[in-house]
Amino acid sequence: MYQAVIFLLIISLSHSAVVKLTGENGYEIYKGEWMIKAYAPWCPACQSIAKPWEELGKWAEQTNYNIAEVDITEGSSIGNQLMATRIPAIYHVKDGVFSKYDGKRSLRY
Repeated sequence: MYQAVIFLLIISLSHSAVVKLTGENGYEIYKGEWMIKAYAPWCPACQSIAKPWEELGKWAEQTNYNIAEVDITEGSSIGNQLMATRIPAIYHVKDGVFSKYDGKRSLRY
């Protein structure tokens, strides 16, 4: 029983509200409203916004927004579709219509 409680605690602590987009789940972004971060794991600028992006994901759990990220080095169809020329790149998607987000990158809610 003790091991089961620890396992559940670990699962709950590792839960992230940020959806990791891959070839298998990329279709999800065509419905609803999304903010998507395109990044590469080796990129220092991408690493610097990783924590605020996770915080945004936790905030968005209480709203109708969906927060996602795509690793452009994995070659998924969504990563290819975004064609990010500079990373990290942030996109707003509403009902399948994509637009690049060039606003502030700090959390203010």
